[in-house]
Amino acid sequence: MKILSQSLRVGGFLLCLLFGTQMIVPGQQASNSDSPELKSADVVRLVLKGYRLSGPEAEKLEKTLLADPKNLIAHITLVAYYTSQHDDLSRARKSEHALWLIRNIPDREILHDVVYAQLMKRDQGYEEAKQLWLKHLDTFHNNVVVLANAAEFFILSDKQLSERLFKQLAVADPKNPRWPRELGHLYMLEMQSAGNTPQKEGPTGADKSSLAASAYQNFERAYRLQRNDQEKRMLMSQLATSALEAGEIETAQRWARDGLNDATTATSDWSVANSVHHAHIILGRIALRGGDLAEARKHLIQASQSQGSPQLDSFGPNMMLAKELLEKGERDAVIQYFQKCASFWKDDRGQLVQWAAIVREGGIPNFGANLVY
Repeated sequence: MKILSQSLRVGGFLLCLLFGTQMIVPGQQASNSDSPELKSADVVRLVLKGYRLSGPEAEKLEKTLLADPKNLIAHITLVAYYTSQHDDLSRARKSEHALWLIRNIPDREILHDVVYAQLMKRDQGYEEAKQLWLKHLDTFHNNVVVLANAAEFFILSDKQLSERLFKQLAVADPKNPRWPRELGHLYMLEMQSAGNTPQKEGPTGADKSSLAASAYQNFERAYRLQRNDQEKRMLMSQLATSALEAGEIETAQRWARDGLNDATTATSDWSVANSVHHAHIILGRIALRGGDLAEARKHLIQASQSQGSPQLDSFGPNMMLAKELLEKGERDAVIQYFQKCASFWKDDRGQLVQWAAIVREGGIPNFGANLVY
């Protein structure tokens, strides 16, 4: 469960990038002259910078906070840096910066983009963070920005509360595609976490199918409400995946093929590469379920034939089809997939080579968050 939770935290940042940094309906904004008016794109850059920061650079930033404890840029950068580290001191420091952000900017839209400000129940400071959010929800009554930030904070640690808040937002702002999209994301996270939860605690197979169906219904509503072609394209893979997990094979196939057809006429941008990649993953999984190993292998290789995108380049390809093929003993095609993905996933920290070695020895790697991306 610990590995999955960390994977989903990182996956959460990817989803933020996948779905863009769309502004949400403004609520009350605290007037704070110490906080620069950062935009979503600025925050995403700071988070990426922080995640790749060196130790000496992080210590230098910590020293700037001694002189300027309200330095928002430093807090955002450092919460990302400490998320990338895995020692106890880093986890404690990450919690300190997350708590500062929750205390000081609960009503700022940019907190949506600081996904590493989320804390899990096992994290130091989680209970304090939870009480802060509950207090903010009372203080900023019906503030859309605070509701959204709180809902996102609890999406991994308290799914029932997160669901209630997102449903409240969907009622208050019924024409905004973001809220059904977020609900779909929440249901998919709950379904995906089931495989790493003891059976007596987690959903059954029927429950997982029901969660996927709920996710599909919400993604479909978001798609209908969405007017931006790029945003609609990004929803296609979510629609295909949730339909497949719900057992709606024909529907999943239709969305995946729509994604490929759209790519032939769409203006080339990073969302097209993502859409094509995930469409082939879905079509390959469908072929595998039908017993057509050759077709599944073909789609796996086609999924690797990408020029890349910010998401694929940084977080890597989806490995669900690769895992399912390995379970059928199809090692050669998967190793070839790893080799081709290396052309765009250059920042893999050696994972592709490690995975290939495990496969050659007859094993199946722990793909972690790459089963979710």
